[in-house]
Amino acid sequence: MQRTALITGAAGQDGHYLAELLLERDYRVFGLIRRSSQGKSVPPGIEVVEGDVTDAGGMMRLFRQTQPDEVYHLAAQSHVGLSFDLPRPTFEVNTLGCINVLEAARLYGARMFQASTSEMYGNSGGPLTETSPFRPVSPYGSSKLAAHQLCWQFRRGYGQFVSCGIMFNHESPRRGVDFVTQKIATGVARIQAGYEEQIVLGNIEVARDWSHARDCMRAAWLMLQQDQPDDFVVASGTPHTIGDFLAAAWGPDWRRIVTTDEALYRPIEVRTLCGDSSSARQVLGWQPEITFESLVREMVSAAASRLKRQETRTDGDA
Repeated sequence: MQRTALITGAAGQDGHYLAELLLERDYRVFGLIRRSSQGKSVPPGIEVVEGDVTDAGGMMRLFRQTQPDEVYHLAAQSHVGLSFDLPRPTFEVNTLGCINVLEAARLYGARMFQASTSEMYGNSGGPLTETSPFRPVSPYGSSKLAAHQLCWQFRRGYGQFVSCGIMFNHESPRRGVDFVTQKIATGVARIQAGYEEQIVLGNIEVARDWSHARDCMRAAWLMLQQDQPDDFVVASGTPHTIGDFLAAAWGPDWRRIVTTDEALYRPIEVRTLCGDSSSARQVLGWQPEITFESLVREMVSAAASRLKRQETRTDGDA
């Protein structure tokens, strides 16, 4: 029989790639978006439903309406820097929202995937595994850790099938413009086209373990196909600095196009994040297929294409 999946946060980059994967596997896919997200694109084939994960009653009604076999909980306030400015809304969406989805999934018997984050580790060193200590240094990391622990408690306490993917940084051409990787890709495209001369960034010395969002969503799907639920680190295993990202996007002389501004630094910064995805590779049979260099090239190429489309529209309006 055709399986049914519900994706929260369906308008984000992860929701896009996951929906495409599920549709290719002949799922019926419902995509939850907030009313304020109307106008954002979703892949064709998704059945769009409106709602808010912070509304407990609304989540129960949504599960009753859609009757999902699998729920992929991706909805979150996922901008680390913004979480320092909006700690309360960050916890309401990331922690309370997770409780609401957990309870609805338990009542309706749906397998659940929770998108956890490497920001839960803080400056714990690495490479980081599922059992490494969690020491978050941002409201975002703390809110996601609370949700992560709730998932473990529901799994142990109720026997619920809920698996957490501890997702290290993952990017794509669909990444939002307020994230540094998209800021770099768009900035490089604009400099190459002659619109700008500099990209203004914060701390460029930090290092992250970047993968492609498409690879990470394949891991999410694999987690819900197992006989038993568990937590899995999803990472490439190789950290790169923001300088490395700039070098892959522009070239070895990238410093001439970059200006740093301390006003863009975070109050507390995680210096380096690197994941050990041995468990996912062994148990799920997963490994990343898209290299860091290919990811960066794809993002810059997509940014250049968007810019050309904007130029064409502007010329057409002239």
